[in-house]
Amino acid sequence: MNNINKALILYVTIIAFLTQNVQYAYADTTTGLKLQDVALPTDIKEISKQSGAIYYSSPTKNKILVPVHLWGHLVKPGLHFIPSETTFIKAVSATGGPLPGAKLGNVILTRNVDGKMKRFEFDLSDGGDDKAQNFVVQPGDVVFMKQDRFFENRAYYTSLISIAISLLTGVLLYREIQNNR
Repeated sequence: MNNINKALILYVTIIAFLTQNVQYAYADTTTGLKLQDVALPTDIKEISKQSGAIYYSSPTKNKILVPVHLWGHLVKPGLHFIPSETTFIKAVSATGGPLPGAKLGNVILTRNVDGKMKRFEFDLSDGGDDKAQNFVVQPGDVVFMKQDRFFENRAYYTSLISIAISLLTGVLLYREIQNNR
């Protein structure tokens, strides 16, 4: 993007903020992002970066921060404002990554495309494939990483198996005693 385009974007941004009659202005002419959907680096200087459901990535030169919802079994799930043109893997990494027990084989991203929700699936079980490495998230995307409940319920299943083995042992001992009489 040349300096004239950058200056034009800056000019449109300033005019949009100064004019109340503008319904919305575009912050980026290449992607059509609306100003109310993004966070500019100047917007986040005063925002506390404490724990919570909303996180702001560090600003990247010449990139606006766009909202992406990252939910599920992640270190810091919630609404993340990340630099535009961030890849899927980098977006998941912005949360601190998956927690132990996350289902990495079927991570879902949903996106509103022309008023319809489109679903994308990613396999991150081996660190992510080319699709996950190159797929660019967009403002408003929702990423969901499921939790594998087997490990959570392992103690329950182990208890059931122990009870079943105890009952079976008791029945076999009873039959053996009855046969030896």
